[in-house]
Amino acid sequence: MNYQNILNNYGYFLYDTPYYQIVFMALFIQLLTSYTNIKFVYLTILNILGYLTIGVLKNYFKTDRPLDCLNSEYDICPESYDIPSGHSFFSVFWTMIIYKTLNNYYYKNVKMYLIIYLVFIPLSRYISGVHSIGAIIVGSVMGIIWFVISTFIN
Repeated sequence: MNYQNILNNYGYFLYDTPYYQIVFMALFIQLLTSYTNIKFVYLTILNILGYLTIGVLKNYFKTDRPLDCLNSEYDICPESYDIPSGHSFFSVFWTMIIYKTLNNYYYKNVKMYLIIYLVFIPLSRYISGVHSIGAIIVGSVMGIIWFVISTFIN
């Protein structure tokens, strides 16, 4: 396994399709940051709508993955389109939610490690060759916008 496969697998927390990572991380972060059932449901709805939005935009833009992704040495090369990066979208969105809401003293170390883990996901997607820099930027900006919208609605 070369460094590109290691970085690509870093983006897949449970080493499978991104759906499992997104569901696992979404539930984990929702449990950590939710104080009421209403907030948990609210975050669930935001994550589902974000996932659907990413899918619609990928199918709208229909941009091809970078050529490096077509290399047969990769363990995982996503079959979906390039722009926007769903990993970047969710990692930025979740980082901002964790930063804003996880203020419990007992979770101080958990908060720090989660943020460090999430911040490197967009970079790992670019370095591993499964996303272009444009897909990373668009996904990250969308994550910021999604977070800002969520604060207005909440």
